[in-house]
Amino acid sequence: MDLASAIIQLFHHGLTTPRTGTGLVPIWHGLGCAVPSATFSPASGEKTHVWQVFEYFYTLKLGDQYNATPARTLAQAFQVNLSGGVAVTPKQMLFDDVMKVQSSHEPHKKSADCKFRSLVCAGLNRCQLAVWCQMVAKSSAIVDRFYQPWSYVAQTGFSEAAGYLQRLSELELNLPTDFPVRQLSTIKEVFGDPV
Repeated sequence: MDLASAIIQLFHHGLTTPRTGTGLVPIWHGLGCAVPSATFSPASGEKTHVWQVFEYFYTLKLGDQYNATPARTLAQAFQVNLSGGVAVTPKQMLFDDVMKVQSSHEPHKKSADCKFRSLVCAGLNRCQLAVWCQMVAKSSAIVDRFYQPWSYVAQTGFSEAAGYLQRLSELELNLPTDFPVRQLSTIKEVFGDPV
C-alpha cells in the first residue's frame, strides 16, 4: 500500500454522505458576518471521496476568492512566487495547490483518487502534508458534515497520523504533481485537439 492510499483509508473511516443544511458559516467571528455554507452534493448513490472533502474545505474557507485576487492571478500566470517577504501560511499553500490540481486535472476528467494523490505529492513537496490533513480534519464544519462521531477523523483530528507524516517534512522532495496529466498534455501537444 502506498502513502496516499493509507491517508485515503484513514480519511474514509466513518466518512458519510454529507448531511445537508443551509447553516451559516461565520467569516469574521468578531464582526458577526455570515454567508450561506458551501454546497456539496455528490451524484445519487456516489460515495464521498476524501478529495471532495478537501474541495469542500477549500470552498468553505473561500479558497477560490483567495486564488482569484488580481495579485494571485498575475503571479500564477507568470509563475512567480507572490510571498514578497510576507509569510505564506499553510492554508494559503493548500488553497494554491487545490486550485492547481483542479485546473490541471479537470480538463482531462481525472478521478478524485488521482487528484488527491497529486495533492499528497504537493503537500510532501511543500513539507505541509501533515498540517493540511490536520487542518481539514480539525475543522468542525467538515467533521459535523461528513463524519460519523466514531470515525478516526472525528475521534483524533488526524493527530496520530499527522505525527508520522510530520517526519516526512524533514525530507526535501520534488515529486511530480502533474504526472497523471503530463502524458495527456504531451499527446495533445503532438497531435492537437481532436475535431
